[in-house]
Amino acid sequence: MAEDDERISECSEGFITNRSLIHGYITLFVSDHSLLLQAESLLLAGGCRRRCLSVLKTLRDRHLDLPGHPVDNYHIRTLVLYECEKHPLDADWDEACLGDRVNGVLLQLISCLQNRRCPHYFVPGLDLFKSRSASALDAAARQAWRILRELLTNARSLEKL
Repeated sequence: MAEDDERISECSEGFITNRSLIHGYITLFVSDHSLLLQAESLLLAGGCRRRCLSVLKTLRDRHLDLPGHPVDNYHIRTLVLYECEKHPLDADWDEACLGDRVNGVLLQLISCLQNRRCPHYFVPGLDLFKSRSASALDAAARQAWRILRELLTNARSLEKL
């Protein structure tokens, strides 16, 4: 009997400790998430960066909304953040460079799809493609190549796509 009471006490203490720990993790996640959103907003500040993101989201919605949903808007946003890091100068985001930035993000997307790994921008150890099927990622890579090929070979293709 005493042993059972002791075990029950240990279990309930462990539950309370684990519950407090989980609450702490959730609180930390929520505060970190709001900081991440603020950082993303700062990185994407500027008309051409936002326009690039908008163009890429439209391309995703029209051409990469495939079965299995291998690519979502968060993936696009993450890759635009990486492109912002590669091209930190405002001059790199001039209106005349919009096509280059879109092509750069599409190349990154294709690379991530083919490697079946898309690292989170702020937590690089977190793979955003982890739950996606290989066949869905392969189909998306082929479609992204088609889009990029069209953009590279036809100067007016962005208007059509």
